[in-house]
Amino acid sequence: ASPGLDPQTRWLAVTYLKNQVGRFWQRRSGIPHEILAEEKTAIRNGCLPLSLDTDEKIAMQSALVVARIVRFDYPRIWTDIMPMIAQAVEQNMPAHPLGDNTAGIQVTRVLHYCLKELSTKRLLQDRKAFFQVAPSFLSLMLQFWTIHHDALCAYLTQTAAAHRQGTVLPATAPEGALRGFILATKVLRRILVLGFARLHSEVIALPVLSATVQAFDYFHSMFALGLPGAAETIASRSAYFLG
Repeated sequence: ASPGLDPQTRWLAVTYLKNQVGRFWQRRSGIPHEILAEEKTAIRNGCLPLSLDTDEKIAMQSALVVARIVRFDYPRIWTDIMPMIAQAVEQNMPAHPLGDNTAGIQVTRVLHYCLKELSTKRLLQDRKAFFQVAPSFLSLMLQFWTIHHDALCAYLTQTAAAHRQGTVLPATAPEGALRGFILATKVLRRILVLGFARLHSEVIALPVLSATVQAFDYFHSMFALGLPGAAETIASRSAYFLG
């Protein structure tokens, strides 16, 4: 997937890699061989940066590669991958989601896929590992979620005021903010639902639960107003993913 190749060839290469990782990363019954150790090291070193590629299709497939390797290698072998993802999310935290927040969304997508893979493992030691790592992302994801939530609320509030007064509506719908908000909502839901053995007794989870309930009430009320165009879509989709 070298940047010097044409996009289609790069996409085919990273898709093939994703499939091979799923089949041959770990030797098991019915699998005659596995990827060599030195090749695994090279893949680990290259797949996370590739998940931030400017080509969205390649970035998506690379994120899935990272997640599949995490399923096999975390926390025993690839011990530093989750801290690396946390650092990347923090570094790409958007100052304003109405600007270009592609990198922030891409690295949060990597986190989403990794937590999804880890949360489906059922052995006791795997469950304990997930209980340890998932809550560590809670405050970081709440920060990411809040930035995008506030941008959507500002847009919908302005649209509602303009619609009520019969004035000019905001020119541009915050599509990037909506993508970031929905993705962060998915991550937070997985952490809350699957990342705690006893959620009701976890003090750190209470601000997130409170924020999401208030957000659902707000977006539902905005949807009920019957706002025009993109505003209605944003309100309905936001309420749906929070519901």
